Amino acid sequence: MPPHFYTDADGYFYILPVFNGLERPPMTENPRFAILEDRGILAVSGPDRTDFLQGLVSNDIGKVAPGHAVYAALLTPQGKYLHDFFISEAVTGEGAETFLLDCELGGIAALQKRLSMYKLRADVGLEDRSGDFTVAAIFGERSVETTLEGIAVYADPRLAKAGVRCILTKADAKTIL
Repeated sequence: MPPHFYTDADGYFYILPVFNGLERPPMTENPRFAILEDRGILAVSGPDRTDFLQGLVSNDIGKVAPGHAVYAALLTPQGKYLHDFFISEAVTGEGAETFLLDCELGGIAALQKRLSMYKLRADVGLEDRSGDFTVAAIFGERSVETTLEGIAVYADPRLAKAGVRCILTKADAKTIL
């Protein structure tokens, strides 16, 4: 791999690596992470949570399991987009009957309000848990092999090569990441 020489305006020389397409920089070999500060968590709990969400969102809630999430959207009755989110199941004893909706932080209040309009008699609780949890993404070639314990850990359901998403408590995020 021959070096590429570069001179800046002050006359300093730099050597930049040039990749021919067959070789890749070593950064992609090991998993990397990013804390997704623009994501928030809305907890949907209660015995009717599955039936409640099944009738409202664009994906099958029956596919949600520990370690497996679905990507879904909330639409108007006319089919117009309102919100999109990942739905995962909490794996702690505390949230044994809880779905966690990983959605845009700026739209979490509107999503909570919209879902509460459809609540009616369903035994469902909606709670903004963004202050308690951190959402992180782990990416790289070996990200799917990463074993990490958190509230919810799942491969990105849109594209497996996009990596793994983790929902961690704020305290766990500081120690693990």
